[in-house]
Parts: sequence; structure tokens; C-alpha cells
Amino acid sequence: MKKDIIMFDLGGILYSIKHSYTHQALRTLQRKDAEPIIFSLEHADPIFGLYDSGHIDTEEFCNHLRNQHHIIATDQEIHQAWNAMLIGVYAYAEALVLEAKKYAQIALLSNINHIHYSAIQEECSSLFSLFDFTFFSYRLKMRKPNNDIFKYALETVQAQPQSILFLDDTPANIKAAQSLGIDTRLIIPDSEWHIDIMKEFNTH
Repeated sequence: MKKDIIMFDLGGILYSIKHSYTHQALRTLQRKDAEPIIFSLEHADPIFGLYDSGHIDTEEFCNHLRNQHHIIATDQEIHQAWNAMLIGVYAYAEALVLEAKKYAQIALLSNINHIHYSAIQEECSSLFSLFDFTFFSYRLKMRKPNNDIFKYALETVQAQPQSILFLDDTPANIKAAQSLGIDTRLIIPDSEWHIDIMKEFNTH
């Protein structure tokens, strides 16, 4: 494989997340008669996308959960529940990224919000420092799978779409990247995919 850019998603690829943990944690903060919040990798209340893309701030996010989803909790309790999904950096992550750097420039393209970034930034500081380019949705006011964030990344890295390999665990994100001509791999989290991709890096 010969690529100019290898672009990684973060959650499910380099950092382990469990959406169900946050779903459960938020549910425990809701009034007993409230409808459970829709929150998973595939489907979620639009508020989560607005927060990931930086179109509402943390205060608005917490207030929306209280007002629209009958959550009875302090901001700190909401932050803790929202962070329940954050498991940790995968053991293979840094070695994988370092291997990728032997063959191409590397980029990180993540849908992430202010609460989550604040929670993991220290833990991920050495990992993040390895990247030539980092794209965080809440800072850019854009998020996957919308094409605008991919177009922004293409302009920034100054590479042709076909010369980029994009690794992500969400089918909608993969489809959006493919629509722009980007080469992709749909990753199954918590599998042995990283072993196979490291072999592919070394194939020319």
C-alpha cells in the first residue's frame, strides 16, 4: 500500500469507547417516567451532534439534557455520566500510529466534544503529539459524516483523495469519505484489525 496520508478516527480505532455505558449512566439520572435518551453509534438525539460540532456550548448541552430529557443532576454529574463511555487508549494505539508514520503522513479526524476532549487530553497527549494533522469536530464546527469536514481535511493535508487511507468504525462516515474518492477501511472495534492493517502498510 502506497499512500500519502493515513487518516485515523479516534473512538473505536485508537481509543476504546462503550456508548452503552453512557446510555445507562444518563438513564440513571433521568426521572423514572422519562423516555430513555436515544444514544448509540448509529442513532442519537440531534443534541449530541450539535455538541460534537461545537454549535452549542457545554452549558447549553447540560441544560438541554435537563429540560428535554428530564435529567435531574448537577453539571458535574452530567459530565461524569457523559464520560462513562471513555474506556482508554488501546494498548496497540501508539505502536500502530508509529508504524503508519514510516509510510505516510498521519492525520486524526475525530467527532469529539469539549467535555470528552477535556477528559482525555492528558491521557492522549503523547498519542496526539504523533500526528502531523489533527481535526477535532468541536473546534472546526463540522463533523462526520458531513462532507464539509472531509473537504476541509483534504484542503489542509493537500493530498488527492485517492492517496488517502481513512480508517473509521462508522459506516456512514466511510460512505461519506468514499463519495469524495478517499480510500477507506471499515474497522470493527475490539477486533484484531490493527495486526492486519500493519501488514498492509508494508505492502507496496
